[in-house]
Amino acid sequence: MATLYEERVLPSSPDQWLTTLIAQLRFHPELDQWTLHYADRSGKWHPYLNVPPTLNFSKLLEALDSDPLGFFWG
Repeated sequence: MATLYEERVLPSSPDQWLTTLIAQLRFHPELDQWTLHYADRSGKWHPYLNVPPTLNFSKLLEALDSDPLGFFWG
């Protein structure tokens, strides 16, 4: 499993950081496939159904990068 997140300095307090969950890529050894997940506002992970499970990790990164539904990058 790989979790992607963004960290930024808070503008109002430069000594504090804000961490935002972006995506989680999960490997399922029983299927030999990867799935892509997004976090809701409470930090709970949900499967991203716009791209099916795949053997090709790069396909998930492409879906994450393009983000046509705005689940990852707003």
